[in-house]
Amino acid sequence: GDGDSGGGGERATVCESDEVNPAQRYCIDCARSFCQECYDDEHADERKADHRSETIDVVLCANDEELPAQVYCIDCDKHYCDICFSVLHKTARKQNHQTRRV
Repeated sequence: GDGDSGGGGERATVCESDEVNPAQRYCIDCARSFCQECYDDEHADERKADHRSETIDVVLCANDEELPAQVYCIDCDKHYCDICFSVLHKTARKQNHQTRRV
């Protein structure tokens, strides 16, 4: 094993098409996550028009409110992206905060 949890069906939190925007829709037929704009573009083709999709509930970073959260700080009781978490937790007081991956 390579350390994979074996859960399967893990959905990306970032659009798998543009690799920038937060994923908002998961296409069951494509088995891919998209932001709304890329989903619409990708599914404008009539061959994909009947694809089934689900809305993805994205938890955004509590600090920048734009990027998907990647870590939850138990002590702060907030979700952060990795960048904001490391910036906000530089102080000695916050370096020992308990976290878990989102």
